[in-house]
Amino acid sequence: MLDRDYRFTYVNKRAASMFGASAKSMLGRNLWEAFPDVEVLVRSSYTTAMDDRVPVAFETYYPAPLEMWLEVRAQPSSEGIVVYFQNITERRTRTEERESLLKSEQAARAEAHEALREVELARRKLAHLATHDSLTGLVNRGEFERIAAAHLARRVSHQPSVTILFLDLDRFKLVNDSLGHAVGDALLVECAARIVHTVGSKGVSARLGGDEFVVLVEDLSTELIQSLCERLLHEIRKPALIGEYTISTSTSIGLATTAGAEEPATLLKNADIALYRAKKEGRDRFAWFDADAHRSLLERISLETELRIALDAGSIAVHYQPIFLLADDSVCGVEALARWEHPGRGSISPSTFISLAEDAGLINRLGRQVAQIAIAQAMQWLTIPNFKVWINISGRQFTTSRIADDLLGDLADVGLSPHRLGVEVTETVLADEIVAVRALQKLAAAGVGIAIDDFGTGYSSIARLSTLPVSVLKIDRSFVSDIDNPRGRATLDAIIQLAEAFDMRTVAEGVETARQLELIREAGVTCASGYLLAPPAPANALVHQLPRLIIEDPEPRLSS
Repeated sequence: MLDRDYRFTYVNKRAASMFGASAKSMLGRNLWEAFPDVEVLVRSSYTTAMDDRVPVAFETYYPAPLEMWLEVRAQPSSEGIVVYFQNITERRTRTEERESLLKSEQAARAEAHEALREVELARRKLAHLATHDSLTGLVNRGEFERIAAAHLARRVSHQPSVTILFLDLDRFKLVNDSLGHAVGDALLVECAARIVHTVGSKGVSARLGGDEFVVLVEDLSTELIQSLCERLLHEIRKPALIGEYTISTSTSIGLATTAGAEEPATLLKNADIALYRAKKEGRDRFAWFDADAHRSLLERISLETELRIALDAGSIAVHYQPIFLLADDSVCGVEALARWEHPGRGSISPSTFISLAEDAGLINRLGRQVAQIAIAQAMQWLTIPNFKVWINISGRQFTTSRIADDLLGDLADVGLSPHRLGVEVTETVLADEIVAVRALQKLAAAGVGIAIDDFGTGYSSIARLSTLPVSVLKIDRSFVSDIDNPRGRATLDAIIQLAEAFDMRTVAEGVETARQLELIREAGVTCASGYLLAPPAPANALVHQLPRLIIEDPEPRLSS
């Protein structure tokens, strides 16, 4: 018991033993002085009982000397307060153990729940990756084909039209090669966003891989589909700001629509064929699948395979068309022309197989074979003075910087002077290709003649022409055929005057009538070729047209 000054007035033996003292020694002592560490724990509760005369009960941990949990009840009395203690350490320990176990169970349940949540998130992520492109977030090929199959299955019963738009970015490889794959990937993401924004809810957009995207639309009129294509072309054309680079690109689009219950793979293939057509027609446009065009493509693919076989077998022949010096009608050279006599198809037009070789990446092989045959043949004509064999070089052949070295090496291999060889290129090659100009300068420096073929049909500037190593302008046959027309004659005269100003010779191609020959002679053209004068022919057929003159100082062979 405590009086109002918190002095002990009665302490039973059990309570005294709990405090580690005798009951007698505690009587009269102030609680707070005897147990200062306890004051902060219980004073407010004791004060409530003492001053407010309100019973108070609470649990607290008593430090040394008790070091135990006690349940305390303070009951107001006439003298002060009566305090009852009960040791609850064991009960408290059990409670804490139960609470700890409960918390552990709750933590385990929370951990298990979090693990399950992470597993579910991983499952959803894997499921998303299985159906979507990881870079752009668009549907991937597999999922697109599944969606397309579902649309086509509905079409059988409900008859809505299904159209696939196949998009391929134009010259995307150039971005990757010049700016790096990180920039290329960012551009793909930007283009994907533009496609989704443009298509909206009208269709399903997907990325097949690389720079290829597809869009599926259902039950739209031809006019609406074409309008959608125009908007897609417009959006992709807009410059894209990728990091520090502003990149302008474009896309080509192939379209295929269902004419019956078709498989997704068939629709994709047809749209891809239409895309090829759009690329061939100049890029940055759309084209519809056409069955006739498809058959033509299959025919072209077959012919490409046969051209590869012909090149492997060395079956490409070279014919030579004589070039006549109009001053005395002597033969001053020949133009080497590739010819392909197909065992089953007969003679294949040069315009057909040369174009095919360019598209198929075979033009370097074809050009090299023709050059080597022509150079070897030129060795048989060493006795003809001032005589050149001219070969044509395609612009595609300048994609490699080795062409000049290859030609000079071929000349050295057989011991032919570079002065006996001439190369013909078009104006557009000179205008577009820095590599081409450097190669031609190297050839010209070695003594090889340089001619601009089909002059007047391209876009060479006069200022640029004066800086190029050109010795011959070949006048296109279109100007020769139009020579009777005053405007045609004026054009021809202008070309001749230009050539004379730059100390160049002129060669009129495609001379087919005596009248044309008379007029070009009057105009002052230096040389001429054409069917009127001599058609292209194998070397052994030119025996009677090429002079067999013996010169006193024959051209020496070069060491290989």
